[in-house]
Amino acid sequence: MQSNRGVVSHRGWEQFAYDFAMPVGSDICAARAGEVIKVVVEHDGHGYRWPNNMVVLRHEDGTLGYYLHIKKDGSRVAVGDKVTQGQVIAASGHVGNSMLPHLHFHVTDPERKSTLPLSFSDVDRDRGVPRMFKWYKPAR
Repeated sequence: MQSNRGVVSHRGWEQFAYDFAMPVGSDICAARAGEVIKVVVEHDGHGYRWPNNMVVLRHEDGTLGYYLHIKKDGSRVAVGDKVTQGQVIAASGHVGNSMLPHLHFHVTDPERKSTLPLSFSDVDRDRGVPRMFKWYKPAR
């Protein structure tokens, strides 16, 4: 739906973020293995500057994976849980600073100073970097 340096957002510190369109309640799977360090799922509703629900994972290399706009009470994990790549961690929602149902995903450095560029191993076009206004299916 929106990729790096998008039209609506994903500028500055979050320039390497992605938004993936998906119906509310869709399974969100961990992009990488890690430990759950933050879960926020008490918010409901959406609009400009509304608070987001999220799940945050710390990966083995210290980077942090952020999954935002989670459905109210939609976490399937708790702080301290160890998760594997591909494990369902939450249900997608339409919560927070959101114009339509989607998953916002980004990875930061350990100090949370900026998002990091990344690619997806199961995206077989565009060198693994999803582009805005294009549709992708896993190359599984």
